[in-house]
Amino acid sequence: MKATMSRRVVFDRSVFVGHGTLLDRGTLLDRGTLLDRGTLLDRGTLLDRGTLGNRGTLVDRGTLVDRGTLVDRGTLVDRGTLVDRGTLGNRGTLGNRGTLVDRGTLGNRGTLVDRGTLGNRGTLVDRGTLGNRGTIGNRGTIGSRGALVDHGALLTAVLC
Repeated sequence: MKATMSRRVVFDRSVFVGHGTLLDRGTLLDRGTLLDRGTLLDRGTLLDRGTLGNRGTLVDRGTLVDRGTLVDRGTLVDRGTLVDRGTLGNRGTLGNRGTLVDRGTLGNRGTLVDRGTLGNRGTLVDRGTLGNRGTIGNRGTIGSRGALVDHGALLTAVLC
């Protein structure tokens, strides 16, 4: 095969054309836009390492699928809506910039609701609705000035 010679011509089971359209081991366009680490021709279209199936398709210096959708030069969307490493099933869903939503919606150890829903910097609701270890509702529902409900029994108490 006749190749146009430039400053860099590499013959290592690959052919450089011009300034770098790399064939057979990865289509390299315009001095280095590497698509998919190789949309490999004839040795490939590698499905597990080339058109990166399990590690994500890398397009336009970005769009990485399955390990955190990279867009435009590698910016992580939400800075971490990470699939399988970020949308944590049992330890809490990661939101924007890695913020834990609910501080951990725990599946097997009971559903923690926000570690208590804070109203105006203070009213704690539930303190954790535990699924498998028993449902705790506010450690007893406190009415106005002291009616305490505990497992259905109405107890009266005076709160000062």
